[in-house]
Amino acid sequence: MHLLLACAAWPSTDGPAASPPPDLPHLQALLARLEPVDWNRGTPESWTPSHERLRAEEIQLAGADGCLPWAAIRAAELGLDRDQAWAWVSPVHWEIGAASVTMTAPARLRLSDDESRTLLAAMLPYFRQDGIELVFDAADRWLARSALFEGLASASMDRVAGQSVTPWMPPLPLLRRLQSEMQMLLYQHPLNDARLAAGALPVNAFWVHGSGRLPPGWQAAPRNLTVQPMELLEAAQAGDVGAWMRAWQIIDGRDARELLQTLNQSPADVRLSLCGPSHARTFGPRRRGVLSRWRATLRPRPLAEWLETL
Repeated sequence: MHLLLACAAWPSTDGPAASPPPDLPHLQALLARLEPVDWNRGTPESWTPSHERLRAEEIQLAGADGCLPWAAIRAAELGLDRDQAWAWVSPVHWEIGAASVTMTAPARLRLSDDESRTLLAAMLPYFRQDGIELVFDAADRWLARSALFEGLASASMDRVAGQSVTPWMPPLPLLRRLQSEMQMLLYQHPLNDARLAAGALPVNAFWVHGSGRLPPGWQAAPRNLTVQPMELLEAAQAGDVGAWMRAWQIIDGRDARELLQTLNQSPADVRLSLCGPSHARTFGPRRRGVLSRWRATLRPRPLAEWLETL
């Protein structure tokens, strides 16, 4: 079992960093019996967040920063053309401020399938004129097929949510123009009028992510069970420190407890990854060497200290 914790380090750069609550007995017990086995390093400017880089490593999927073809994997799963370049197109809400435009956390939009299909039908002709074919997959993301997406770097939704969109806009003039056209279309769309009347956020933009083409002959590598709880990620994207603190306690009592039980029964199968905005630390069972046995006698490094390295 691999427990992968996205947004284990609080991503905000405004003010002091948030720390997890001190009473996390199962996580601390895990850290006392595990040791670092990998340090996946990125930068604050990386378009692919650390937890997505780890997921790609697990399935032996190679790609440059911002070019991991997640949409192409989904297209292949659905039996669509795996030899084409694909991307996700997600309907989103942008908060327009005086000094910046911020991507609202996706969980706040709560689009229904019917609403999403209505918007896709309205936007499809404009995309098609630019050689982009849209295919509905889920309410919060559509598949998009076009040669434009081959080699195109795109920032993950998990990277941009809750942040200013300006540093992460795709470097393709056609997509920027299409973005402007869709903002005008969506501004006066009846569905948004209905959502506003119901107190829901309107859809006023789209986001391209997960772009690229599958490597020739690529097949997903066999892997152990990976568990990626969403509570930390969703709380961080919403900027809710209180929810983030509560998420730690939920994960400790549920996922970390299960991982600790697995460690007792089958230690070779255990991995714990703490992922931050730039880096990720992965822990595995302690080796049996003299140095490892000596380290085991020391006071375990607190979780908060590990998070400072992310």
